[in-house]
Amino acid sequence: MDKVGRLAAEEIEKAIADIDRALTVPPFEFLRPDEMRRDFALALETYEATNAFRKTVGKLARSRPCLRERKAVLDCALKTLWWMCRAVEEFCRNELGECNQFGEPIACRPSKETGHG
Repeated sequence: MDKVGRLAAEEIEKAIADIDRALTVPPFEFLRPDEMRRDFALALETYEATNAFRKTVGKLARSRPCLRERKAVLDCALKTLWWMCRAVEEFCRNELGECNQFGEPIACRPSKETGHG
């Protein structure tokens, strides 16, 4: 594996660890409001950052077969996090009754451009 491949593999591992951290939050119902805001923000920010990184990894994996397996693991973890972000959106809307400035239920779900779901 070349230097770029090694660096990419290390970054993939860090991204997977970040996703794992975001996924290990307690059930929403048992969180205090400050914990809820922190954990929801962690999940959404991790998703956005990792999804952007995933696009770069895809380009590298095409020319470096050694990254394809790790990219598949990253894709799977990212999809799991996407589902959690959808659960956050549902919880905010249905259980907390949160709305945006127009009185519409909030939409904190990642965009559909990612192809997940």
